[in-house]
Amino acid sequence: MRAQIASQRLSVVQRTVIAMTPDLTAEPAPPLSRSNRNLRWSVRFEGKLIGHIEAKKIGRGSTQFYEGFVLVDGRTISIELDPDFENRCEAVLGAWRDPASNVHTLYVLGLKDQAELSGEVNPLRP
Repeated sequence: MRAQIASQRLSVVQRTVIAMTPDLTAEPAPPLSRSNRNLRWSVRFEGKLIGHIEAKKIGRGSTQFYEGFVLVDGRTISIELDPDFENRCEAVLGAWRDPASNVHTLYVLGLKDQAELSGEVNPLRP
């Protein structure tokens, strides 16, 4: 009985479209496969698909984390976990708008090497 109630709650949450701003929305997405039943949302900016958010639990903990994935140049790039859903959506938007602003997109797209070759200085390096 408890499992049935919990699944009903999750299905209601999963069907909800979340609007952070009028232009940035997250809408439910289908699971990746039958074995991977994690909740997923498609992140859209001005109606264009820019990434995904996937709900995850780590170990036995009760904290729900959200992993952001941004779509850049035909690639899906993971941009870390965060317990704040809206923060993940904002991070996906930021990485999509400016891939050079995110460490993960810099590495995957090879932009880090280009920045070093062009003479840009990394403020975090001495």
